[in-house]
Amino acid sequence: MNASASPDWAALRKEFPTTENCVYLNIANKAILPRSVEAAMQSWMTDIYENAGEDAFSMTGIEETRDAVAATFGAPKDCLALIKNTSEGVNIVAQGFPWATGDNVVISEFEHENNTFP
Repeated sequence: MNASASPDWAALRKEFPTTENCVYLNIANKAILPRSVEAAMQSWMTDIYENAGEDAFSMTGIEETRDAVAATFGAPKDCLALIKNTSEGVNIVAQGFPWATGDNVVISEFEHENNTFP
């Protein structure tokens, strides 16, 4: 699709089967996944069970992912840390910060609860 073409909203909506049954508004602690993610997860699990994870745990696959993310964001790949979620990233930064007695962290009441734990 070129940049000026309108998105195919019907095709996009079909990628998210949950939307066939309900309106989904929860974005904080659960996510509906598109069918393409389901297919990728099934492929990954098949590799785990049939090939002992030969592809799933390969450094080649990790580096290919790092290259793709770097290209997407226009960043040098050696500046990227691939982590499991935002909460883990926030905690890595918080644990590495040189906190001192008396320091305060100010967050909004809308912060996800995972980001409020030490």
